[in-house]
Amino acid sequence: MNYLERLKQEAQARQEQELKTQQQLEQQRQRFQLEVKPSFEQLLAYLRELSQQLNYLKPNNLVNYKVQGVGNLQNLQQQNYRIATYKELRALKERAYTIYSQDSPEVASNFCLRCECVGQYPIRIEKRKPLEINLQKEYLLQHGIRFTGDEHRDNQHNIVKVRFIIEPLIPIEFEFSGDLETHSIDLKITNFNELGEKVYNLSPQEVNHSFLDELAQYITRQPNHLALRDKQRLKITPLSTQQKESLEFEVWLEKMQREYGESLSTAAMKQVQDRPKDFEEFNEWLRLQEAQLHNTQAQVQSKNNKKFFHLFKQINPFKKAKL
Repeated sequence: MNYLERLKQEAQARQEQELKTQQQLEQQRQRFQLEVKPSFEQLLAYLRELSQQLNYLKPNNLVNYKVQGVGNLQNLQQQNYRIATYKELRALKERAYTIYSQDSPEVASNFCLRCECVGQYPIRIEKRKPLEINLQKEYLLQHGIRFTGDEHRDNQHNIVKVRFIIEPLIPIEFEFSGDLETHSIDLKITNFNELGEKVYNLSPQEVNHSFLDELAQYITRQPNHLALRDKQRLKITPLSTQQKESLEFEVWLEKMQREYGESLSTAAMKQVQDRPKDFEEFNEWLRLQEAQLHNTQAQVQSKNNKKFFHLFKQINPFKKAKL
């Protein structure tokens, strides 16, 4: 088969795989439309009406928050409920009210319930160390807390002090988004019980009248029995130093087993099982084992060289024969 024919076959195989992937994606989206989207619509309609009633009644929900570097913000009033759909958020971001036909249904269904916990007076704090100043800025920005900073500089124009004026407002979000792979709904809650994000997962079957009632009481901080399931996310964590060295030793031991047979490997394994738990002693033991192995290799090489030289002397054609 010539080169061009191979390229044609590869192109055809790729096209078939892309078509198969597209068909699978389309099947997933159809299933999402049938199973998940109705639950989205039910959630959206319920929470939109809930927001309207809460904004009219203005229930007295006082909340306290702990803000690092600032202290406790007490008696913040939870208020200003509003719903923002994905298209509204996107239009607001791009400053254009456009319908995007290319948006996938699982993305177009996303929406967010927002509210705020608001206090009466701004908070003033002062930071002097550059590291503390930068960390405080990053922390406030990370959690969506608005502030202004009055910077004081020395004669070299270095910042020596910053007076922060922090707005007593904590933004809260309940973001609902579709998971196409699992055909479920992700609920990301931001700055509710504490600053930060938590992600939960809902199945479409869970969204019923009882669930919606419990969710409403949860949002308004009333006694409730809402049980939210944490979304399990696969996290790839780096190996610790001990794990790395243990892995390196296993590779080394496997190599020794291949080169020197089972006897060395068995003896080494016995020593590993009997080695002290102290990892520093284990490293010293490993160093001695490698040194011993190096000496053994040197001795074997030396013996081989002697044998070869002895054999060379026996068959050396230039050696003078005795007369």
